[in-house]
Amino acid sequence: GINPDRIKVIYNGIFKEELYNNLSDKYEIKNLANCKYLLSVSGLDKNKNQDGLLKAFSEFKHKYRDFDIKLVDQ
Repeated sequence: GINPDRIKVIYNGIFKEELYNNLSDKYEIKNLANCKYLLSVSGLDKNKNQDGLLKAFSEFKHKYRDFDIKLVDQ
């Protein structure tokens, strides 16, 4: 029962320009345009389960050793 003119779709994602241009001094991202990567945008809060993400990614890399993929945290 909501008027469709009042609905806006907000897609998940990130602008590539932000990923490449807004790098901090601590982190450097190179050549992501030419490789496969898993992008995590969840943040570093305790409730975001970063330990679980790292464990799952580590298990994936161990199981699929020939699959070249990087983990990027935004």
